[in-house]
Amino acid sequence: MFPGAADGGGPANEVDRARAATLHSQSRNPQRRSLQRTSPKGERMPPAKRVTFIYRNYEGLGIGYLASYVRSLGHQVQLALYPDPWSDTYVKQKDKDSPMVGRLQTRVDRQLLRGIVEFAPDLICFSTVTDDYQWCLRTAGTLKAATGAVTIFGGVHVSSVPERVVVQPHVDLIGLGEGERALGALLEQLDDWKAGADIRIPGIWYERDGEIRQNGRGEAIQDLDSLPFPAKDLFYAELPGLARTYTATTTRGCPYKCTYCYNAVMLPIYRQQGKWLRQRSVDNVIDELAWAKRSFHPRHFLFMDDVFASNKKWVEQFTERYKREIDVPFALITEAVVLNKEDTVRCLKEAGLVNVQVGVQTLNEDSKKKIDRPESRQQLENAFTLMNKYGIHYQVDHMLGIPEETDEDQRIALEFYNEYRPDIVSVFWLKYYPKLPIIDLALEHGILKTEELDDIEEGRNEASYLFGGNAPEFKKWLGYNMLFGWVNFLPRSVVRWFLQKDRSRLIAFESFFFAASLPRLLSTAFRRPDFRGRDHIRRTVGQLRYIGRLVMRDWLDRRDRSGSVTPAPRTVVPSATRPTLPGGATPSVPAVDSPTIVGRRSGGKIAAVGR
Repeated sequence: MFPGAADGGGPANEVDRARAATLHSQSRNPQRRSLQRTSPKGERMPPAKRVTFIYRNYEGLGIGYLASYVRSLGHQVQLALYPDPWSDTYVKQKDKDSPMVGRLQTRVDRQLLRGIVEFAPDLICFSTVTDDYQWCLRTAGTLKAATGAVTIFGGVHVSSVPERVVVQPHVDLIGLGEGERALGALLEQLDDWKAGADIRIPGIWYERDGEIRQNGRGEAIQDLDSLPFPAKDLFYAELPGLARTYTATTTRGCPYKCTYCYNAVMLPIYRQQGKWLRQRSVDNVIDELAWAKRSFHPRHFLFMDDVFASNKKWVEQFTERYKREIDVPFALITEAVVLNKEDTVRCLKEAGLVNVQVGVQTLNEDSKKKIDRPESRQQLENAFTLMNKYGIHYQVDHMLGIPEETDEDQRIALEFYNEYRPDIVSVFWLKYYPKLPIIDLALEHGILKTEELDDIEEGRNEASYLFGGNAPEFKKWLGYNMLFGWVNFLPRSVVRWFLQKDRSRLIAFESFFFAASLPRLLSTAFRRPDFRGRDHIRRTVGQLRYIGRLVMRDWLDRRDRSGSVTPAPRTVVPSATRPTLPGGATPSVPAVDSPTIVGRRSGGKIAAVGR
């Protein structure tokens, strides 16, 4: 939370309210340039809007598509990128709340908000996942106090529990489902809505006069080729290292409905409106990759589809053109159901496939049925055999904490991995998210209580899916967790020795570093195809450098204003209650000496604001 901000997200006292009012008046500067637009026919259109996208982490394809679509309509966009270098690691809360982190966070916050205030957005958009929901709420309160802008929440969490989000005091509107066209329509009608008019845009909800105005869900866009390519420059401006691996998707949706996954919530809803799994054309994907190759010179491509290559005919056409026209090594995420056919694996390998992430989760057939996993053990064996045959580096995802699984289930899984030797076994711990079908199974077996559902749906479930999750007796799995991380590095005989007579308890250490981070670092260092591990390190270093630039800019700003450097306040606010903002590109703004004021400078790099 910004120092001095109350839990509700707004200024905590009269001093903060006065400062927020000052910022508000600055952001509403009547002298700011009017952004007039004309249609292709030369007709005058409503003035363009300024839109700020808030994103916490390093890169989001969803935000990239939204920003690109909004730009295509003539509006100005800003990416406010909140650096969170520990988001995909396991850092204990006490370390995040250390005094040093608190002081750095204060300086980062101050710079980030300054950039948003100067941009003076008309609309602030939050892409909301459950783990960041409370942070987003508090951040929205701070930004509304500082800018007076309209706020809209979208994303996975909103689509799962819209009735909870729409009534929050600092949330003006919410967007359900895919947002490009709904957001474009909203910007055209935003002035009317602010003047009190009702709007009827599919997927846009809001509360007015104590009544929730519902407009269904946004459409699942069927013609994905009609969308502009994502606005990658917004992210690359702040974290240039991201450009080394260009991320893309060739589909939206998923053919499966695993009960622990968001698709299990969305598939039944959108099945009534058309296809949930939609595929871009080969031409459109190749055009994007060729554009990316010319513009950013990536060393690798990474396809982030939930299940890449589920359409065999499409894969054959794509791989033939990819090899001829792109010819850059690539990685993908898929399922064993896809990779158990040799002609598919061979086509992908010949096109340049070097790295695959495959979901396994469990080897227990009963568990697979309960969580709706699609693959059989035979398909896993075929897929692993083929990837070993063609020399493809592959990572498997394994889940701990599935209800009713036993020590024997983990031993069976370890014996399987010990035989086929995947390059990496990544362990994820089961964590419960709003409305997922697996919650019913957890309630049935007493793992969850009904009263805990409120915390889950309000984003207050603080368990980490990286370590422990919501497993009721997670310590009994620690030895297996350690073995999963090291199974590919240890001799087969050593793994078998640990599995005998329950010797895994000898290495049952509660250490994410030794169980996951260290083996991944070794893989990154000694296995060339593991470029995703190197990307992870590069992202973390890039975010730390980004934080350093913000801290230095804050130090220089305060020195310039006061003639000497005033130390940042030493108040440490727990990060779980400390909303801090991603940045926007900024020239200078009038000096406002407040620890709650934040802005962003790009340190000489191109500004993340544009049309």
